Amino acid sequence: MDGCEGTYPRELRLRTVILRHELPDGAAHFDWMLAVDDPAIKRLRTWRVALRPDEVPPGEEIAIEPLADHRPAYLDYEGPVGDDRGVVAHVRSGWWTPSSDIEPTAEHLLLSVHWDGDPAPQQWSIRYQQAHRLS
Repeated sequence: MDGCEGTYPRELRLRTVILRHELPDGAAHFDWMLAVDDPAIKRLRTWRVALRPDEVPPGEEIAIEPLADHRPAYLDYEGPVGDDRGVVAHVRSGWWTPSSDIEPTAEHLLLSVHWDGDPAPQQWSIRYQQAHRLS
């Protein structure tokens, strides 16, 4: 798949979180973060999204903006962001697993997301600037 066969076994479970990020000017968006290493989480692959990924209907596509990797503290952190960049609030968390053996830093990532409190997993295809909920 795109020459990105990778390093993760399918049974690996990695943490994910959605944060609402309110900027100093009052504008807001969501940050969707995926841990990409375990057990010692060192980085979170992060995207800025206008819509909450956990509420996107099956078959829908959302625009995503790749951001720099974030620190693992954001998996549990709520509060002000340094350098007067606003405030983040926890919206939803859960686990994700690769749906295919691809490196999570590749341009294309297939995954299952198991949101806390929701028994049915969501299937996602994430490419550089778009995410598509498959089911």
